[in-house]
Amino acid sequence: MKFRLAGSTRELRKLASQLRNAGSDSVLRHLSDNLAEEGLSLIEEGFATETDPDGNKWAPKVFPDGRQVLVGKTTRLRRGWHRKYVAAVGFSIAASVVDAKWQQEGTGIYGPRHTPIRPVKAKVLSFTVQRAAGKGKWKSGRVFANSVKGAPPRRMIPSGKKLPEKWQRAFRAAMHDFWVSYFSKR
Repeated sequence: MKFRLAGSTRELRKLASQLRNAGSDSVLRHLSDNLAEEGLSLIEEGFATETDPDGNKWAPKVFPDGRQVLVGKTTRLRRGWHRKYVAAVGFSIAASVVDAKWQQEGTGIYGPRHTPIRPVKAKVLSFTVQRAAGKGKWKSGRVFANSVKGAPPRRMIPSGKKLPEKWQRAFRAAMHDFWVSYFSKR
């Protein structure tokens, strides 16, 4: 960051005051809030382009219904991301729906008991699926299957300790804009 100093000692005192306050809890909390907002924007962009944080395309729906991947009738998963925690030391973002965990990590072929999902009362598994029938109408139908592949992972947020390059650039730009705005205040 470059500074150009010109003016009176009053301006220097103001700059010194800004530098002292730059590390205060309120300023850092405001920075964390801006970064959380940037994270929410990146998640929304991932939903719009149907890509994970690394830029890889999400797997298509097993039962296509005319809507985007990870977008159901309610759009709760897509619209439910929010700031869970914002403080001077950082922030966290969370989804409002429990299903986000299984979409993020995938389900595999195993159920809650960690055994393959098999039919209990019949020879095949049966699912009710809704498909678009045109003009905003939906049509329900039954689908039968001998086995279940499970849902593939469709990451909405980065996993692992290192942020993808795209997210790093976005957060750096958001921090840069925050500090430029902070020190530009007169």
